[in-house]
Amino acid sequence: MCAKRLPAAGLAVLAVLAFGACGRKAVRDEFADATLRQATRGRVVSMGFRYEFRNPRIVAVHNSIGIIREGNLLEFVGGRSLQGKLAGLEGALHSLCVVKEFSPFVHFRVERIHAEADTVFIANTGGIDYPTVIPEDEFDRSGFAEYDLGGIPYGGADMIESIIGGAYSVRTGIAEEEENGSPVYMLVAGDNKFRVLGASDGISAILQLLAHGNHPFDGGITLASREPFETRRNTKIIGNVRIDFVRYGRTIVSE
Repeated sequence: MCAKRLPAAGLAVLAVLAFGACGRKAVRDEFADATLRQATRGRVVSMGFRYEFRNPRIVAVHNSIGIIREGNLLEFVGGRSLQGKLAGLEGALHSLCVVKEFSPFVHFRVERIHAEADTVFIANTGGIDYPTVIPEDEFDRSGFAEYDLGGIPYGGADMIESIIGGAYSVRTGIAEEEENGSPVYMLVAGDNKFRVLGASDGISAILQLLAHGNHPFDGGITLASREPFETRRNTKIIGNVRIDFVRYGRTIVSE
């Protein structure tokens, strides 16, 4: 009995479907399955240090830099417009396909994001402004005088002027607020608040992590300017600061 022959069009369709399935498998298989800890410690062998983190816990993200957590381990991840790409996913986040990079410090560059109903590719175009990350015991903070931001009266214009431009070491609260529809970070000391200006993506991700986790800010700042009297009296925002460094755990993160 002769076997039926498929028409040429049917063969073409089957070929395309088969190629598509194999293609998807090849795309996923070039990344080795690993946990964040395994990839960070080099416990999973992968050609080109390419890994897939399944069900990653992203605890902070600002523009092109994010922070992922596994237990007490935190690592930076980066990708052009990462925050916007994550926000635009259709369905729940399933995995991140990343490349482990070693400069300027160990971090993971995101190449693909897999969601429930979506896959997003991120081109390796560079230009990501990673912060400087060093162990705390290698950092010299002697150039930053300890200062209590809560001791500044809102009416003390002369006092505020006297410390503008100075570099200070402070340990205080931090909160995320909204101004003109955009999030801003405030250092909070008693009734006083100080608006953070011009933080980089990496520093902003750390500030977000601190604010959302109800952790204190411990780091170095430069007082950039003071607010007008009416603003200081009505909002308790005394002035504006720039972040020089932030301590998190046993690590110093700086611009």
